[in-house]
Amino acid sequence: MTCRRNARWSPRSASPLLLAAALALGACPKEQAATQDSGSQEAPAPASQYRGATAAFVKSLCELKVYTYVVSDEGAAVVYEELSFDENGTFEAQTSIRIGEEPFACRESGSWAMDDKRADDRDTSALTIEVTETDCAGRSAPNSFRVRARIGEQDIELSHI
Repeated sequence: MTCRRNARWSPRSASPLLLAAALALGACPKEQAATQDSGSQEAPAPASQYRGATAAFVKSLCELKVYTYVVSDEGAAVVYEELSFDENGTFEAQTSIRIGEEPFACRESGSWAMDDKRADDRDTSALTIEVTETDCAGRSAPNSFRVRARIGEQDIELSHI
């Protein structure tokens, strides 16, 4: 192997070498790190559309459930055995129709809204419940009813308005 002593360094001769080194080392290490980290980060929870006492009420409304709320419907009792709410304004209910002593299990779902889009306080609010889907015999959708919801220690109590 021979060395040329008279060889001069020039930027033109160094360019291919620098380009190869930059590609080998990764030209954009910051961008690579950002894409690797972004996959492991959780998306932030969406901000609530509610504020103050209303936000506290809605949070409790969505964390707790209603148990055994009875609505009469033309001679039959419609019993919401378990009713849960979601902040997006929807609800789902495991329901039963009771004619006499025998219950018939079914499901209902739909939407809910607070009067004036705000709670009375942290624990109570008037709600309109709109049933948009039902598989309960003798029930049809859409239908709606109004209730007063009160947040309890372990559940939500509904009363007729």
